[in-house]
Amino acid sequence: MFERFTETARLTLFFARYETAELGGSAIEAEHILLGLLRADKGPTPHLFAVADLSYTDARSNIRAHWGVRQQVPTSVELPLSDQTGRILQYAMEEADRLGHKYIGTGHLLLGVLREEGSFAAGMLRRHGMTIEDLRERIVEPPVVPEPEPEAPAEGSGLCVKREAFDAVVSLERIRMLAEELGRSKPQIDDTRIFVEEIHRHVDALKRHVART
Repeated sequence: MFERFTETARLTLFFARYETAELGGSAIEAEHILLGLLRADKGPTPHLFAVADLSYTDARSNIRAHWGVRQQVPTSVELPLSDQTGRILQYAMEEADRLGHKYIGTGHLLLGVLREEGSFAAGMLRRHGMTIEDLRERIVEPPVVPEPEPEAPAEGSGLCVKREAFDAVVSLERIRMLAEELGRSKPQIDDTRIFVEEIHRHVDALKRHVART
């Protein structure tokens, strides 16, 4: 299913899985896909989100406010794709075919989220002025350049990622979020100590991962 997905599109789904664990949920939803797209730093989506004035921080805050507090899910738990997300992936494939692209990139995933009209994620995109017709034009016209076609994956690889690699990405994402939190606020001394201790734990975990590879 994922043979046509670019590296950045696969990483988007990887981040969506991470967001599901952090925000809590029994399956990967449209909102998790949107947050994964907002973390992507290649392809057309960074420019599109900048034009729409939609940031990862704002989107995450809005989603948490909409959902309320949920219990976090351990990263060891396997999480399925929701019916919504299954349709989004199918829409993304259809959009790639419609545009004559052999690959499926982040722009196609974004179109897929917009086409899932009943989702909170699609509503947020519409409130920021995003439309399917406009995005279809922007994905194929300058200054936005489509992502390169992905290399053919190894047989049977699909979207499977080694457990160690997933743990490393989770640690990196957590470190980045902690650093952003420290830079955004003026925490009390106790808060600063807690943040720093957790950063050290994740750095140590990454060191162990590197030592094994």
